[in-house]
Amino acid sequence: MHSCEPRFVLVRNPISNTKNVLIPRDRSRIQCVDVEKRLVCASLDVRKVMPGSETIHTIDVDLACDSVVTCMCLLEKSDGDHLYIGTSRGLVVVAQAATLQPISACRPYESEITSMSVMEEAPREDDRDSLRGRSTLSTASSESGLGWVRERVSETVDRFRTASSTVDPQGTALLATIGRHFRSLSHRFVSETKLADVYSIVIWRTDEWTI
Repeated sequence: MHSCEPRFVLVRNPISNTKNVLIPRDRSRIQCVDVEKRLVCASLDVRKVMPGSETIHTIDVDLACDSVVTCMCLLEKSDGDHLYIGTSRGLVVVAQAATLQPISACRPYESEITSMSVMEEAPREDDRDSLRGRSTLSTASSESGLGWVRERVSETVDRFRTASSTVDPQGTALLATIGRHFRSLSHRFVSETKLADVYSIVIWRTDEWTI
């Protein structure tokens, strides 16, 4: 007898570009599906990705055991799209969108990352207030919450423009992450205020990976 296998799969919260669809599967895995060929062309298991810049005292050996994908967003670039992934254990993974090959990983939060959003400056230098979000996906966020984040990012972009001449005139992409229990570097050396129930917004510059 032949086993009964489902012919259709319910896809939840996919994001896509012109060629591929990126689908979170089995909570810990992400698959890249070729739209034309209708085939899975790449797969990534976030449980196999460990953060860099950790010491033997700060690394969580149980991190990979129960880490699941909580949010994703896509940054479309001329030299290759980047996929940003957030997990339930506070891990941020940067991967090539076409191949799902990890580029970098860090763990800025102790607990889950609830939302991620990519922001890009408008190409016109005189347009200070216009930002657009790219392919944002979150399992625990709302449009009103992301709107508030965009306003804060807009204020930060204005500061970059007026305070420094190093900002790319063509626009700098920023990544905003919202997560629980931010891991401050200084707290590893001094007494820390408990942040277990505090949600923090971190804004990253994707060209230099600075906060």
